[in-house]
Amino acid sequence: MTPFDNVKIASDLYRSMSPQNSATFLNALSDNVEFCDIPSGMVLKTKNEIRQYQETWFKAFPDATCEVTQVWGSGDRVLVEFTVRGTHQGPLALPSGSIGPTYKKIECRNCDILQFRDGKIISGRTYYDMASLLSQLGVGVAKLAA
Repeated sequence: MTPFDNVKIASDLYRSMSPQNSATFLNALSDNVEFCDIPSGMVLKTKNEIRQYQETWFKAFPDATCEVTQVWGSGDRVLVEFTVRGTHQGPLALPSGSIGPTYKKIECRNCDILQFRDGKIISGRTYYDMASLLSQLGVGVAKLAA
């Protein structure tokens, strides 16, 4: 696979990201994958853990949309910059506890760094501003320490 192929795969994946299409992302993962959610400190080491992580977010934001703003690639790495928008309609599980639905709209800018091998994602890191997300929900950063 070329860097261009990896960029194309990542771009297509994130452009199609939605609660109804979450299986597409899971199918793009290697069997030996590790994904880190940097703001929460969560490290996901299996496809099943990543599926559960996705389900948590999509349960909290069932109308979530993903707008890709930039995609860059070099070698086996791809950086995807995107914005997630949605309405908080279900419980949002965090390592510090769950936040009940606030019915507030959020807009969260994200950046994921992906590593590919043979057309599959073998590792990823997701970066986003957790304080901004919690503020949009009217919760505040104190929830992180709870």
